[in-house]
Amino acid sequence: MQSLTSDQLRILARIVADESGPDLTRGQFADSVLQMFEHISGFEHVSQRQLAKYVRTMWITYKKSNRQPTKG
Repeated sequence: MQSLTSDQLRILARIVADESGPDLTRGQFADSVLQMFEHISGFEHVSQRQLAKYVRTMWITYKKSNRQPTKG
């Protein structure tokens, strides 16, 4: 499996936010991400270290996106 791009990680972080809300703790966020990855073909071969990197990168995106004011 190839590595996920920054854009793909940003999209996945947004999916977690849309499904679980903007107020997850880091642990809750990680659980949601890992649960989502279980449903993506090919992720059974990704190392724990790589999964941790993805979660860390997605967490940063998640927190930044939730700090920005909403438009309207």
